[in-house]
Order: sequence, then C-alpha cells, then structure tokens
Amino acid sequence: MFKKNIVLLSIVIVLLLISASVIYEQQRDKNIKIESLVGYSLTTILNSYDKILDSKTDNLSIEYIIDLNRKLAQIEAYSDILDRAVGRSSIQPIVKSMLIITENMENSYKKNKNSFTQSDNEKYLTLVKEISNLIPLMYKTYYVPGSTEGGKVRLEVVEQQGIIEIRDRLNQYMTK
Repeated sequence: MFKKNIVLLSIVIVLLLISASVIYEQQRDKNIKIESLVGYSLTTILNSYDKILDSKTDNLSIEYIIDLNRKLAQIEAYSDILDRAVGRSSIQPIVKSMLIITENMENSYKKNKNSFTQSDNEKYLTLVKEISNLIPLMYKTYYVPGSTEGGKVRLEVVEQQGIIEIRDRLNQYMTK
C-alpha cells in the first residue's frame, strides 16, 4: 500500500511538472508573440513619423495635407495595436489629435477659398515639432534601455510624462 501511494504521488508530481512546463511555454510563446506585435507596430509608427518629417514642407498644399492624413491614419491603426498591447492609451490619442488638426486644416482650406491661413501654417509647424519631440520619447518609453530600433520592447510602460505633455499640447490646437 505504501509503495502504491509513493508511485501514485510520483505520477502526480510528474504530471504537475509537465503541466507547469506546458503552461510556462504557452505563456512564454504568448509574450513572444505580443513582443513581436509591439515591435512591428513601433517600427511602423516610427518609420511613418520619420517619413512625415522627411517630407516636411514650407509651402503647404492640399495634396500634402491629404497625404499627411493618410500617413496619420496608418499610424493611428498601429497605435491602437500598441496601446492595447501595453495596456495604456498613450499614443493613439496623440495621433487622433493630429488627425483632427489636419482635418480642421482641410476644412479651413476649403472655407478660405482654397487657401491656408496663418493659423493653419502654425498648426502644421506644431505638428512637425511635436512629431520631432515624440520620436525620442517613444524610443525611451517603449524600448528597453540600451536596445536599438528592432531591439527589445517593453510590454510594461512606466514613464509616460513626456508623451502626456505632447498629447495635452496638441489638444490645444484641435478647435482653433
């Protein structure tokens, strides 16, 4: 009877160890998939912001603003993925504000007989400035220190103060 209990206990322990191992591997695989998704989203967002900065202009045109809107819409989609993956709504509200600002600029253009106002130009310069401010903050916030783009991403975001400040500054331009 004693030997039988030891054998049963041994089987139970082995089964528990196997179960724990399987659960651990599934959790690790899940984290790897989420890290990959976050990494891809970050890379896409940052590359899109870089393209916006690379194509900045001194002479606004409606075609340029429409193209800017398309790029921001793409950034918004990946920002949603990023924010959901890390459990914080940080980046998507910023790009939503940028989209509203550019849509307001389009409406202003139409309202002012196909011409941008000084206010529209100021809004555009603010967008470019805030994108320039946002990029290094995203590296600092979403990548493990010491890693480069494509390096190790953080799934647990701790410092967001600079990002929140950008969001608040952009909100001032949404109704102007």
